[in-house]
Amino acid sequence: MTKATLDNWVEEKKNSAKVAYEQASLPDRVLHLWKYTDPSIFLTDLNNIKPGKSKTEFSIDDDALKKGVLLLELNDAFKSKGDLLKSYFDKLVSNELNKINLLNQALWSTGYFLYIPKGIKLEKPVIVKSSTDLANFEAKRILIVLEEGASVSLIDEVLSPDGLSTFINCVSEIFLGKNAQLSYLNINLT
Repeated sequence: MTKATLDNWVEEKKNSAKVAYEQASLPDRVLHLWKYTDPSIFLTDLNNIKPGKSKTEFSIDDDALKKGVLLLELNDAFKSKGDLLKSYFDKLVSNELNKINLLNQALWSTGYFLYIPKGIKLEKPVIVKSSTDLANFEAKRILIVLEEGASVSLIDEVLSPDGLSTFINCVSEIFLGKNAQLSYLNINLT
């Protein structure tokens, strides 16, 4: 797939999500996920949002990279591994679209891609540290793919500047092959 074709595919997905966002309803408060949070506090006019971009640092063993493990910022991953990403990206989220998910689909600008090939078992944890900028909104996508028999411990740290109130809309898609193991820890420090 050419870069132009892939860029068009990503933009078409974002534009479709913008249209769907305007027409979608909020999640039902009866659903367990929304039982204690009123989703209406997340309502926003897409034209008034200026998404931020986080600064991301990766910590991964060099030997893991030599074994074919990929850990890339999502935009860079689309440029270099677009065909691989396209086979996974948005495959899980699109089954449960609501206004909150569509907001992320329409405006994501940051995130990362972690890919572990078949049978690769990483002994040392992979660490991703993200720090938000001064924007008050950030849409982040995380795509994790572990092929059959792969294993990894992933520590995902999210930092925001002191005193800054930031709304981070993060969508994670995780694909685990047969007998794959992922230990995932997310730490939000605000």
